[in-house]
Amino acid sequence: MRLGIDIGGTKIGVGIFEDDGSLVANGKLLVEGADALPRFIADGVRRLCGEKGIKSSQITSCGVGVPGTVSADGRRVLKAPNLPISGDTFVDELEFELGVPVVVALNKSDINKKKETKIDAKALSARLGCPVVNTVSTTGKGLAELVKT
Repeated sequence: MRLGIDIGGTKIGVGIFEDDGSLVANGKLLVEGADALPRFIADGVRRLCGEKGIKSSQITSCGVGVPGTVSADGRRVLKAPNLPISGDTFVDELEFELGVPVVVALNKSDINKKKETKIDAKALSARLGCPVVNTVSTTGKGLAELVKT
């Protein structure tokens, strides 16, 4: 199973998916009052797994979206308005708390293309040390590749 996390300024969307991309469980966590965000997310994922009868050991990887500016190596969130994660080694901490590797999804790649923003996913993957997949969440583009990764 795969884990998808969408971090926003007020809530965090969590989805657990089968390897074929079908949704098994989903939930939302409220960000307000969350000090150690990676631990807060991991605890929320464990609760969701427990509620749905899923063993957290069944989750093999995680994709995460963070609103804000990420360092060139992709391991630190430099600026994230309204979130207690700026400057942290967020990806490392999240991997530690969840016990699974994290995959970065370059969402809204269609908008980047329209704005002629060039993001080399292969080069970014090499710098991050993890897979990077171009996605468009509104159309599902890239979802199959993301699930395979």
